[in-house]
Amino acid sequence: MAHAAQDQPARADRLRDEDTVRRFCERCYGMIHVLFGLGVGRCPGASDGHYAAGHQFRLPCNVPETPTAQADWRYCERCLGLSCFGYPEGGWCPAGDAHEAAGYDFVIPH
Repeated sequence: MAHAAQDQPARADRLRDEDTVRRFCERCYGMIHVLFGLGVGRCPGASDGHYAAGHQFRLPCNVPETPTAQADWRYCERCLGLSCFGYPEGGWCPAGDAHEAAGYDFVIPH
């Protein structure tokens, strides 16, 4: 029977962070969530969805905010864009109404 070492997270736990990919949308210039099977989301720059272009980004997640890293960034389940949820409202979503937070809590280094 296979098992993870006591000081090592299980492989599935490590893969979850690695599978979380962000791309730049060429149409709205936003950071978007890209996973196979989720579609292209709703882009404010085009009616047929986001267009992923350029590099892939892997952002730190579920770690504390620091003076050089802003927390409370999550992807929106409706439009698949990355949005800041550090305010009472989630901000306007191009899919209608406010953004709906889902997934990991990312920090944006600056």
